[in-house]
Amino acid sequence: MRQIADGTYYRNGMTATPTAGYAVGLEKGDAFATHSQDHTLFMFLAVLEKYPKANYVGVWTEKLGLSKNNPNNSKIVFDPIAIYSNIEVALRVAKRNNQKAIWDFSTGSEIPILR
Repeated sequence: MRQIADGTYYRNGMTATPTAGYAVGLEKGDAFATHSQDHTLFMFLAVLEKYPKANYVGVWTEKLGLSKNNPNNSKIVFDPIAIYSNIEVALRVAKRNNQKAIWDFSTGSEIPILR
C-alpha cells in the first residue's frame, strides 16, 4: 500500500507544489486523523468523499505525547484545504475554522494562529 507523506495533494492524489499563498484547513479543527500509515489511503479518500468541493488535501504529522496505544507518538492529519493569496483572508478563515496554524508556501513554514 502506498504511504502518503506530509504535503499538499490534488484530489487525484498527485502532489501539489504551490510556491505562493497560504493553506488553510476548511474543517472546524482536524477533519480526519490516524496513528497508522496503514490507514492513510482510507483517510485521504474519506476527505474526498466528505468534501467534494475541496480542491486540495493537506497531510501532516503532528507529534503527540507518549502513549502505549500510540507507539509512534504522533498522528497523521488529513484536512480539506483552500489556498488563499491574501494572508488576512487566510488568517480570518483559519480563526473561524479553529485551526492552530496556516501554511505559508513561499517560506515553507507554519504561521501559528494567535487567539
